[in-house]
Amino acid sequence: MARLPALIDAVVANDPRGRPTITHIARLVRDATLIASTTRGAGAAKMTYRDAATLLMAVCGEINPLRAVSAANKLRTLMPVPADEMRIMQSEDLPHHFDWLREPFGFAVALERMIERAPQLVKWEEAYLAQGRGQASATEAGFSLERSITRFAQVPNGFRPGISRPIRVVFYVPGIAAEIHVGMVWSDVSESDAFHEYYVPPPASTGSLDSVDPIYDAMIPIEVGTTTLLALHNAVNAKPRTRGPAAAKSARPSPAKSKRRGGDTRTSKP
Repeated sequence: MARLPALIDAVVANDPRGRPTITHIARLVRDATLIASTTRGAGAAKMTYRDAATLLMAVCGEINPLRAVSAANKLRTLMPVPADEMRIMQSEDLPHHFDWLREPFGFAVALERMIERAPQLVKWEEAYLAQGRGQASATEAGFSLERSITRFAQVPNGFRPGISRPIRVVFYVPGIAAEIHVGMVWSDVSESDAFHEYYVPPPASTGSLDSVDPIYDAMIPIEVGTTTLLALHNAVNAKPRTRGPAAAKSARPSPAKSKRRGGDTRTSKP
């Protein structure tokens, strides 16, 4: 399993804010002990899916890096909105390969499980898109979205509005709420592969209203899809970078090779 720099690389490759910002956020999260990585080099802690989810919440939960730790802590407390009839129906209709989404766990656990199963989600998303191509939507929202996709297709590199992606994780800054969508939001309620969960803070048992964040009209959601989830999955499972004496020993040419090159094969005593 990889170390923290591998998770940073995975986020940087898919986030426009750049390496200095992401690295700074990662250090803040590490120093706050939200990620168990207090040493550097070969002795650093190995990252888990939980660590990957924590870093992603810190990066996407705020636009100000100085408040990233607070945002991650807030997002970790978010719980699903109490289930209604539609939510119960969707949960019951999920196919068996999505059993891990049935439980009413919090946002942090759901995000962790999505990173863990990212390869499965990528395959499902590809099949879902292939099945839906060329099918006309039966709703006004669907027609509007299809028109947006067509218009935005003129943007270089094939920009797609986030809502057109079947798998979406939406963070509402500053960590005040979140959404997870597996399946298009305008699909019929009978769609078997639809999982749309909405996460909010649990009912406050203590504290005053002064501690509640204001809700501004200028909303700043940050969204990620399967590309980021898969990158973090691969980072967690990557082999750690080898450094130190072991790496130096493997890089040192053997005496036989030195002799063939005409080099001095004498060795000094340790």
